[in-house]
Amino acid sequence: MNRSHVRATLIAMGCVCGMASAQWQGPLAPNQRMVYNNGPVFVGPGSLGTTLFDVQENATGSRVIGLHAFVGTPTNGARTTALWGETNNPKGRALQGFNFATTASGDSNNPATGIWAETASPTGQGLRARATAATGNSHAAYFDAASTSATAVFADATASSGTTRGVWGNVESPDGFAGYFTGGRNYFEGKVGIGWNLPSDFLVHLASNYDTELALTSGPAVGGSIPARTWSLQSSTVEIASTNPLCGSFQIIDRTGGLSRFLITTGGQVGIGTNAPSGNSKLTVSGNISATTIDSALKFFKIDHPADPNNKYLYHASIESSEMLNLYTGNTQTGPDGYAVVTLPAWFEALNTDFRYQLTIVDESDAGWILAKVVSKIRDGQFTIRTSSPNTEVSWQVTGVRHDAWAQKNPMQVEKDKESQNRGKMLYPEAYGLPANAGITPPAEKMPPSPAALPKKTPQLSSSAPAPSGPAPLVPAINGGR
Repeated sequence: MNRSHVRATLIAMGCVCGMASAQWQGPLAPNQRMVYNNGPVFVGPGSLGTTLFDVQENATGSRVIGLHAFVGTPTNGARTTALWGETNNPKGRALQGFNFATTASGDSNNPATGIWAETASPTGQGLRARATAATGNSHAAYFDAASTSATAVFADATASSGTTRGVWGNVESPDGFAGYFTGGRNYFEGKVGIGWNLPSDFLVHLASNYDTELALTSGPAVGGSIPARTWSLQSSTVEIASTNPLCGSFQIIDRTGGLSRFLITTGGQVGIGTNAPSGNSKLTVSGNISATTIDSALKFFKIDHPADPNNKYLYHASIESSEMLNLYTGNTQTGPDGYAVVTLPAWFEALNTDFRYQLTIVDESDAGWILAKVVSKIRDGQFTIRTSSPNTEVSWQVTGVRHDAWAQKNPMQVEKDKESQNRGKMLYPEAYGLPANAGITPPAEKMPPSPAALPKKTPQLSSSAPAPSGPAPLVPAINGGR
């Protein structure tokens, strides 16, 4: 027997024997080495009236172990227990450790610890707790930290390589939560994978069928005037044929309304309000567009062909100008005196200035030439036309240059120098016989494959994890470890 064990045994025997309230008996049988009745028993100077077995030692000179239990491995391999605590009190604690030090140890490897658990087995569990009740809100482990800067649960996997895990949660119920967080905020410093254990980006989500979806639900407005609404971000691959333009697309879907609100196809086409971008268009919008300015090489309308709507489209190009011009046209007829007054909208002069006029006589009689002129320019919302013959039809056209507040603050600049990084590059390089990569907006570069293109892996615990680095490996406390 180790000398320290002998000393502890002798002290215990002496104290037990000296206690009037305790009776020592033994050894009575091979499996009963010491029995006491009518406790309590004290080892050391102190006493706690509610304690049946008390060990106290001030340990002013060196480190002391107050209580040590060791059980070896039986030949039949049965499970053994070195220390067992048990109670049937609904408020009881079968095992409790309490470190009442109120100052820091100054040693990060030896902090003040209430209970220390340790295992050297490659498949061991340093601490295992289990709540066996089949009902109720029991907790297998409950941690509570009172400090304003405390951490209730701190997990650290110290190995510098391998697929280690700081915290692992698992549930068998399909309605369960492997992790459940309420209140405050959540912080993740590294990359996060949902349904994927090898995230290559800060957030990667992979559904079980390789269709990725993240749902966002907003609660109803106060008073219920606006109901709750659910939106989802989705990328579809497996359940859609490869010939379908939705295959591999990214969508923002209004789940409450049942509509796809935004779509990007693998070919870079964008649909807003539609999940079927048309033809070779990079942007298809179902609805109205509101914009401040639009830069385009060509602007036109596209409609179903009025003469053959089932089989054709009809295109018309817009009229271009180096000025912010507005164009107005109409028909009028002069009276018996040869005059006609054309009335314009009340806002006309507030919007336009620098008016230009064109007049055309409409006369199918071919009786001779008829002259027309503007005899009174636009003033107070009208202008006057006179023809050389009475009762004459006149087609008129007026253009004006915008001079509203926005136009004055944002005058049109017809010629601009290219940015330094774009000199030598073209908006439309193909028109100059240049390759596409000579353009100001080159084709999209090929990116690394998405994790969805890789086979899914199920995390597995490794039985040959690398030895941890950093602090020295722990050794059993009785032999001088921490």
